[in-house]
Amino acid sequence: MRTIIVTGVAGFIGFSLTKALLSQGYKVWGIDNMARDGEMLEVMKLRLSGLLSNERFLFVKADLCDELVLRETDLSECDTIIHLAASAGVRSSMNNPVRYIKDNVIGFANVLEFARSNNIKRVIYASSSSVYGNNNVPAEGLKEDGKISSPESVYAMTKASDELLAYVYSHTYGIQTIGLRLFSVYGPFGRPDMAPWIFAKSIMEGREVVLYNNGSMKRDFTYIDDVVNSIMMSLRLEKERGIYSIYNIGNSSPHTVWELYTMIERCLDLKGKFKCLDAPAGDVEQTFANMSHARESLNLPSFTPFEVGVNKFCEWFKAFYHSTIIR
Repeated sequence: MRTIIVTGVAGFIGFSLTKALLSQGYKVWGIDNMARDGEMLEVMKLRLSGLLSNERFLFVKADLCDELVLRETDLSECDTIIHLAASAGVRSSMNNPVRYIKDNVIGFANVLEFARSNNIKRVIYASSSSVYGNNNVPAEGLKEDGKISSPESVYAMTKASDELLAYVYSHTYGIQTIGLRLFSVYGPFGRPDMAPWIFAKSIMEGREVVLYNNGSMKRDFTYIDDVVNSIMMSLRLEKERGIYSIYNIGNSSPHTVWELYTMIERCLDLKGKFKCLDAPAGDVEQTFANMSHARESLNLPSFTPFEVGVNKFCEWFKAFYHSTIIR
């Protein structure tokens, strides 16, 4: 039985991916430090509880900022780590730079060193569209070979650093690394600190929400199922396909934050309240993934249309909101 190690397993993407891996017969060792609080921690616990009943799932509570050790475990059937653990969020990174550097850079270094020490030959990891910074966005979208030397936030800097670390370990130790630059992922069991969740909850509770720059900033909102499928297709890559790879994973159809907000209003059949403020430091004006390289290399199908994905999220959120005590 093939075994995959997934870090950040109680996170949004880690949980969604692990469900898919288990459904396809993999054994999963899931790692998470569960180092959150409030609503975020409660959602993480709910995600994890949905995995623990599967006999092919083993949970390990560990902090990747420390040396990673999996005691009394047989790694002979494990050839891949999927690294999704991170401190996420552009705005928070500007207030907590040291934590982000520890979690995202030192944590990833420890994962790579664990792979090297245990002869694990492939690491698939989450990078971010934020590495592109505020560079001019071409009409065809941002390409992987574009300039990433001007990050706008500490979070973006840590993700660009991770890509450099991956390069070193690939070319020095022969570990295949596959970096996925993810664009504004959303969907069921998403993060409570991201716009879709914040908007939906505020609208349902009749509370005012903040729209930065009048909601004019554009994001390439990408549905979670498409991200999971992209990771699964990356997992199927033969090792000979390349020792070091970077792929955009985005919907290639940017929409303004205002469009997201009004779409959620329509899906919930409720009117919300909002105020407008200037965007804080670190935010970029637009993200837009050029997917030609990823589609050709990973054989990816078309992604979920924005309207379809937002409606699926809202239908899930209504049911989730009314069935839990999380407020």
